Formats: sequence, C-alpha cells, structure tokens
Amino acid sequence: MEMMEPAQSPEIPSDDVDGSQLLRSGSRLSVYSKVPEIPANDPEMPLTREHTKTGIEEMAQKPVVSSPSVQPEENKIEQEPSSNMNVVQDSKVNLGDSKTSMPAYKFKLKDANLDDIIAELEAIVPRLYADESLTSLDVNADLMYIKESTTYDRSRSVQRITITDKLCDLGAIQIFMKVWQQNFAGGFTGHKDNPSNKVRYELMKNSMITLWNGTDSSTKMCQKILDTKAHVLIFEYLRDDQLSPTEPKNVHRTYLTKGLLGILHNVVRQTTDGASCFHENQAVDVFQEFRSAPDPMVRCKAEILLAYVVSEEEYSKINAGNDSIKFIIDLLEKSMETPEHYTKKYGFAADEILQGLNRLAVNDENKRKITDYGAVKYYVQLLQPDCSTNEKYQAAKGIWTLAFRCKDVICAEPGCVEGNK
Repeated sequence: MEMMEPAQSPEIPSDDVDGSQLLRSGSRLSVYSKVPEIPANDPEMPLTREHTKTGIEEMAQKPVVSSPSVQPEENKIEQEPSSNMNVVQDSKVNLGDSKTSMPAYKFKLKDANLDDIIAELEAIVPRLYADESLTSLDVNADLMYIKESTTYDRSRSVQRITITDKLCDLGAIQIFMKVWQQNFAGGFTGHKDNPSNKVRYELMKNSMITLWNGTDSSTKMCQKILDTKAHVLIFEYLRDDQLSPTEPKNVHRTYLTKGLLGILHNVVRQTTDGASCFHENQAVDVFQEFRSAPDPMVRCKAEILLAYVVSEEEYSKINAGNDSIKFIIDLLEKSMETPEHYTKKYGFAADEILQGLNRLAVNDENKRKITDYGAVKYYVQLLQPDCSTNEKYQAAKGIWTLAFRCKDVICAEPGCVEGNK
C-alpha cells in the first residue's frame, strides 16, 4: 500500500512514511557487481558516535532538473535495470521544495527469487561498508532495496528470516548505525526550508526500518544488536534533544522515535539478556521520560518497555496511565479483527500485545485497569484451539496473573474458566 508523506505518519515499519518511493540515481540501476563479504565484527567499523555532514550538503546543492523530459547526464536512467531488482518508474518525489525533485521508483520484490535477493544484498552491503560518508541518494537507493527485502509479509515469513539472518552475517547492523552516526547531528526536520534535512531523514528512516522489521522476524538480529552494542547508540539517540518528548510534536521526530523504541521492544522480548543490557544503560529513566510523549503509540511503547526492564523493587514505576492501558487494549482488539491476529496499521500481533500486557500486569494497579477496560474477553478468545501455541500460552499466563487480584472478573467472563481447563 502506498503511503503519503509525513502529514499522516503511519505506525508500522513496513508501511513507512513513503515506503513505496525510492530516491534513486541512475548510477545504481545497473546490475550490481559481486564483491567479497566483509566480516560482521570487523574491528575497523567504528561504533563511536561521530557525526559528519560530508557529502550531504554538496548533494543538496547539486542542480536537479524537475522536468521529466530533460535530465542531466548523470541522472539518466538505464533502460535495462537488473532483473533481480524489479524496479519500475513511478512519479516524482519532492525533496523539500517545489523546484527540487528526483525520479522515484518502486521495488517489486514480493515474487522475487530468494537467491537473487541474497545475491543483491551480498553486493550492496559491502559497497555500503566501503562508503565513507553514507549521505547520498545513491546510498538511499541501496538502503531502500535492503528495507524492502525485509518488509512484513506473512506469505514469505521464512524468507524474511533468511534474508535478515544473511544481513547479520554481512555486517549490515554496523552499516545502519553508521548511517545514523553520519546523519543524525545535521538535523532531519524542516524539509521545506532545508532539502538536506529531507535526505538525512530518508537515510535514517530507511536504515531504521530494516532493523525494525529485522528484529521483529529474526532472533539472530536481536542478539546481534546486543553483541555489537548497537542498543547503546540507540539509547544515546533517544536521550538526544532532537528526539526529546518535550519538543513540539513533529511527524518526522515521532516516527524515528517509534522506530527506535520498536527495535528495542523486539530485542527485549526475544532475548534473554536484553532487559539486563538495557538496565545497564539507564533504560528505566529513558522510558519513563517517553511515557509523557504527546504521541499515544510512543507512550504505549514506553510503558511496555518499562515493564520489561524494571526490577522487582521498581514495580511501582510501571503503574501505567489509564489512557495507555486503554490504547494497548484497543490495539489488541484491532489485531483480533484480522484472521492473522495482526494489526498492520500499528505493526503489532496479538501475542506480543498480550506479552506486553502481562508484563504490565505484575503491578496490582495495572491488573485492575486491564480488566476494567475489557481485556479478559480477548484473553479467552486467544485460548481457542485454532489459536497459535504462543497466543494460548500468553493468554493463559495473563489470566493466571490477573486472577491474583481480579478473580471475580475472571470467573464472571463467559468461557474463561472452561477455557483454562
């Protein structure tokens, strides 16, 4: 589904702000050449937080002809792009003002051969690894391809895991973090007045979505985030004033914040040491701050993440607000409206929503709020035989947890006691 640019920022990594559009220069539409793989843990890949604006300002100042019939020589499109990429020309994409635009493209990878996609990634990632600036539209073209290869699609979930695991082996996590290191400090809001900020935002967004999608499907990528200390950098960015929840609401700031919190949520729920690693980085303070963010999804993610990382002595800190609990249960209701028990609009599956609610339910005040807002009926629905093993496990675990304080509500819910027999 094609999404409009940020005035209506979407909620999920696969349907990003304008995920179907690609800012792509002609030089990378040719068949990618094969280059050697680079080890994922190459000590030469810096993970210190250094920022540079090299290349981005030069690119923004480069004259671009907006007429579709006349293009500079360097922006001509090759007539026969790689068959592996399935690229088709689309409308123009505006970079920030009405006089600056580039050709836009769509990828069609849904039916692409897995071996062909892997071959492209084996060429793309080392090339990005060797790029010293990672600030150009050519880089964004490669990032768009990688992102599209990890996009959510239940019909190819096994393929997504294979692709994401391959990206881990190629060292792509370091590439994505380096993109942020190179672009974050320069700014990413005010696109109308500063086209360079538009490009920086696209680069960071596309690299972030790959990690967001990847950590959702691959436990290997979740563990690799911790092993490479990428989570440490993510916490640094969340502490930065540019992403502060006290800043005026901005769709670009909000979307990047959602994505970074989404990565952390995937990591902490799919690793055994994620919570302790986060706690070491003062995660409790970071998540506490985002509980007051103006965006409800950001607040929701912060509440759930906080529930994962607090110690038993800190349970009082996860007394969630009524609005946040209601919002999470609304997400659960929306997920139950689909055969897959997945809400594509918000990027949540029913079992992971239950898992988050169960974490919040360790606080007695939250137990009552969860039952008061009608969550128990959804727990019962997810105990049915046709539900997945994890859905039934999370539902049974949640009912057991809630029963410590809300036994009356549990017993009164039709089918609840019978469903747990």
